[in-house]
Amino acid sequence: MRGLDFYRLDVNWATFVMRNEGSWKEVRELERHCREKKIPFSLIYWAAEYPALRQKSIGDDATWHVGIMQQGYDYAMVDGAPDQYVIESWVGAPSSSVPETADFSFTRSVRDFVRTFVVREHIAPQAPPLPPKKVRPTTSRATPGAPNPPSDAK
Repeated sequence: MRGLDFYRLDVNWATFVMRNEGSWKEVRELERHCREKKIPFSLIYWAAEYPALRQKSIGDDATWHVGIMQQGYDYAMVDGAPDQYVIESWVGAPSSSVPETADFSFTRSVRDFVRTFVVREHIAPQAPPLPPKKVRPTTSRATPGAPNPPSDAK
């Protein structure tokens, strides 16, 4: 028998705070166990607190963005780093998917998350910036536009 291709965890992390059930340390222990068994660990990131905050009329697109970013920070604080990051939404937020430049759109949230938390080696490398151009010192003392100095050669 081949075994598992990966283990994906879908955490309702709002219960960590609202009900004091579970913790990021426990999630990290599951990640460690998967690594010991050579099973890739996948973690779903989503704005778990969004439905409860929406019921209180304080959940909006910013809640979505802040929620997944907070989940990323919290898991990073326990040294969590899944093999696969999955960002999903099935809670009706954010209200727009694109463009990635719009505040709190889905793609903007994913872009910000990836830039902050995903290990850089997993992303196609960017070309390093070009070094500044070196300015060559001029050897002529002539002023541009001025007549050439007389030559001693006859």
